Amino acid sequence: MGDLSVSSSVKATILTENDDVPGSKFKSEPANYIVEHLKRWFKCRGLKQAGKREDLLTRVNDCLKSGNHHILDPGIDNGKWLEAKILRNRKPESLEASTKTVPDVLLIPKTGWKAFPSQDLPSLFNYGHVYNYVYHFVYR
Repeated sequence: MGDLSVSSSVKATILTENDDVPGSKFKSEPANYIVEHLKRWFKCRGLKQAGKREDLLTRVNDCLKSGNHHILDPGIDNGKWLEAKILRNRKPESLEASTKTVPDVLLIPKTGWKAFPSQDLPSLFNYGHVYNYVYHFVYR
């Protein structure tokens, strides 16, 4: 079947039995299940759900023999399970941000550096002096 286009423009694969959709797989023989469970199994695949128990069991066995039972309808439960799969497969934003390239304007230049003009600091200079100088020279 391939990929589906989802409204949020995210590509997702078709649901399978391994996507934890309730009622999409049998844990024992299909004959052990009631009609509601068999109909749910067909609903998960987008197949016809009508019929008596014997007809349903025959169609389940035919579907299992054909090998087409692993693919589920992506619209099951209004797309709830497809959306959950998309969210599980999406990269966390922190990983997406780390893989982005940094624009050239943010890179530090390697050439053109000059010596920064500075003055020798007195030997007993400390942070209290910094506060005093900043206060007197900046705020007055």
